[in-house]
Amino acid sequence: MTAEEFTAGYCERSGITRAEFFAGKVVLPCACAEEGCNGWARVSDDQQDVALHMGMRAPQDITGPALFIPLKTKFYREFERGDKTTEFRPYGPRWNERTCAIGRPVVLSMGYGKGQRLRGVVAAFSASVEPSKSDAWRSCYGDEPQSVACIRIALFDQQP
Repeated sequence: MTAEEFTAGYCERSGITRAEFFAGKVVLPCACAEEGCNGWARVSDDQQDVALHMGMRAPQDITGPALFIPLKTKFYREFERGDKTTEFRPYGPRWNERTCAIGRPVVLSMGYGKGQRLRGVVAAFSASVEPSKSDAWRSCYGDEPQSVACIRIALFDQQP
C-alpha cells in the first residue's frame, strides 16, 4: 500500500477531507506489526512524536536515498526552530510526487556544507500555484505564476 492509498482510504472510512486528515498530522512509514498495520501511520506533527515514532515503529531500512535539500541559513533556522514545516520548490523533474514521495528520507542542510544538518521524512506533498503569488517567491523566481512543489517535512533528528 502506498502512502497515498493509506491517506485516501483513511479519509474515505472516516468521512474527512485531505485537509482535515493532515491538520496537525503527518503520514510516516510504519513497521509496528500490529494487526491492521499496512505500513503507514498517521502521527502528530510534533517533532517529539515524529522522533518517537521513527525510533520505535519506522522500518529500520527505509529505502531509497535521502532527498537532499540545501537551504539558506534563514530557512534552515526556521525548520530547526519548528517555525517552518513546508519547503517550496519549482515543480518539475527534480521536485514532484515521484521524487518527493511520502515517507522518503530527507536531509535538510544549511547550504551545501556538512556541518549543519537535520533529518526527517517527506510527510505530505502537493502541487499548487498559490505559493508562486507570494512576494517571497516572486523575489526569487520572478513574477510569472507557476506550479510549486509543496513538500511538508517531519523532522526527527539532527545529524552531527
